[in-house]
Amino acid sequence: MALQAMLRRIGTLRLPNYRGQTLTRRTLIPAPRSNSGPLMERRADRELPAVNTDRRWMRTLPIFAVVVGAAMLGIFNYQKSSSSVAMRYILLKKYRGSVVK
Repeated sequence: MALQAMLRRIGTLRLPNYRGQTLTRRTLIPAPRSNSGPLMERRADRELPAVNTDRRWMRTLPIFAVVVGAAMLGIFNYQKSSSSVAMRYILLKKYRGSVVK
């Protein structure tokens, strides 16, 4: 009795004429509405909700590019000024400049 209730709950139907064979009975479930609350189960046959097609991200793309570019310039400028090769070049340039004078 409990097995039959469980099989009915998961959507599996046993046919009396076919031993051991089962048929799955799944119905399409409509897409969730905006105020329907959280989805409690994940199903592959659920309809997909409508896609929002506004292009709000295009307004923020230039800001993102400027921020990433400034960060790259800041990082590479810091690496250039703090590397041992750059310091050696600066010291050598200062040393040669003082000798020439």
